[in-house]
Amino acid sequence: MERTSEDDRKPISFFMDRPMKRLSGFTLLEVLVALAVAAMVIAISSNLLSSLINMRASASEQNMSLKYEVLLRVLRGDLENATMKASGKKNISFDLQNANQIKIELTDSNL
Repeated sequence: MERTSEDDRKPISFFMDRPMKRLSGFTLLEVLVALAVAAMVIAISSNLLSSLINMRASASEQNMSLKYEVLLRVLRGDLENATMKASGKKNISFDLQNANQIKIELTDSNL
């Protein structure tokens, strides 16, 4: 096969014999944008999850505190009713020392 003058101007390359195909895939910029978006979604999700866990723990503590308060009110009422004198006077007194202590005093029933 003879070479013509047109053939002399074309560079000889392995890829020139095939038709040009665009390679399918993602560019570096697209991959970086996807990673940035994924990182933001993960950061927001972790913050929301952390605040949800904190809120749940706080609600659990408040619920427990409310249960203790109700229990103490019932106990106080039961003790007052059980220690009431026939005259209507009480021979017991309660004093809340601090959040963790309650002082209960019994008085002499003859007074």
